Amino acid sequence: MASVIHRAELNKIVADRMGVSQDAASDATAAVLDSIEQALAENDRVTLTGFGTFSVKERAARQMRAIAGENAGQMIDVPARKYVAFKAGNTLEQTVRDGHQ
Repeated sequence: MASVIHRAELNKIVADRMGVSQDAASDATAAVLDSIEQALAENDRVTLTGFGTFSVKERAARQMRAIAGENAGQMIDVPARKYVAFKAGNTLEQTVRDGHQ
């Protein structure tokens, strides 16, 4: 069964592994996540070796058929947009494939 790890739980895991207070772990977690967010906001790639790569990609403007609502069946314009992509690294892929924790 799948579970969700929220930020508070992640902070606790980091604190336990590093043997530091939860406040210190929270600061460390926030620093890492803020750094990744800032790099992506500047369109940089963030590679965490073995874990994966975060990058910003652009999706071109396009037309598609609306499937619900008052415009159902009609072609609508979808504007271009940026989105965050993640490509898992080899170590993460192998861990997930093997089912290790």
